[in-house]
Amino acid sequence: MFRFNVVAGILIACLSNYLVGLMNFGPSEWRWLVSKGRVEEARQVLLMTEGKGAAEELRLIVASAKRDSDDGEQTLFSRKFRLPVFLTISIGMFNQLSGINAILNYLNSIFAAAGFSKVSGDLQSVAVGCTNLFFTMPAMSTIDKAGR
Repeated sequence: MFRFNVVAGILIACLSNYLVGLMNFGPSEWRWLVSKGRVEEARQVLLMTEGKGAAEELRLIVASAKRDSDDGEQTLFSRKFRLPVFLTISIGMFNQLSGINAILNYLNSIFAAAGFSKVSGDLQSVAVGCTNLFFTMPAMSTIDKAGR
């Protein structure tokens, strides 16, 4: 059951990444570096991920970060977000400590390097997660019947 829970978790993570990718947050995706005054680092990340459109994307991010700071937006580590941040960090930590193969962590990058679009690569990750879950079920049944 442990392995089943791991692969089900991977599938849920891949599916949530795909769904978040469909939301098209645009400038909000890279605003963290900009809001911390690390504009050049954000530019380098955007050059790697966006290519030609990086300059315009960075301009939108800087404008969005400025607008949010003017509105007095709460920071991620404020008291209001303590529990969600704790849960996020804890789940991520236990996810990594469970021994999941490194390749599953880089599926989106691998698909992007293979020429898939962001949304298509995310959907491919969901397919890998489904396949992983699908083949884990008969493996669990076999182990239950035959033993380890």
